[in-house]
Amino acid sequence: PPFDAPRFPHLTRAQFDELILDGKVFVVPGISNDWQLKDWDCDFFQTDPEFKNAAMNHQYTAVQGKDKKLGDDWQNDRTASGAKNDTAPQVAPFYWGIKDVQFEKRPGWTRAMLKRVSKSYKVPAFMDPAAASDFASTPEFWFGSGSAGAKAHMDSHVQATLSVQ
Repeated sequence: PPFDAPRFPHLTRAQFDELILDGKVFVVPGISNDWQLKDWDCDFFQTDPEFKNAAMNHQYTAVQGKDKKLGDDWQNDRTASGAKNDTAPQVAPFYWGIKDVQFEKRPGWTRAMLKRVSKSYKVPAFMDPAAASDFASTPEFWFGSGSAGAKAHMDSHVQATLSVQ
């Protein structure tokens, strides 16, 4: 990683609230140990009968917005991201914003997928349980291999988002 973020394996709600309010970057190792989602790797999405036909969008490429299906052969795609900074992701990722099934029609997307994804994780004990409704309605996935990843960015929405890379 480009920097070493402090790790908090046993985070309390008070510590979490303080870190968030201060805008600190941190890591909570093992957060997904008891999530069903932890076993969902790229191969899972590529072969799962329900997910494999869902369209995802290729981000940060010269041909912005090119769609591929989760079931397509995309894992070896090494399209450059155009990042100017050496510590930024150098390979363009694919984005599957299943949260948007609530607002728009996309090829292969269903509300059942969003429900299935939402049931595959839980809000950690150190977070306010009220965050569960935001997390259940806002999951997104960034797929790629090697040096791929989402660039640092600020979304226009204000609710908490479960973002999986």
